[in-house]
Amino acid sequence: LYRSVMPPVKELKRFRKIELAPGQTKTVRFTLTTDDLAFVNRDNKWVVEPGKFIISIGNQKADFELIK
Repeated sequence: LYRSVMPPVKELKRFRKIELAPGQTKTVRFTLTTDDLAFVNRDNKWVVEPGKFIISIGNQKADFELIK
């Protein structure tokens, strides 16, 4: 898979701090948009390129593919 530039390997997106008491659990929902996957290319323009992305939440991971 060809990329015009190599974006950072890991980036923090849609971060929100929540308070939890010991032993408490909470469901947190968020949406990643294509803008969250954008990066600045060699022409200094924001772009989103198709490709495979690994989304990590805590110690869990899932693979997603963005197709344009």
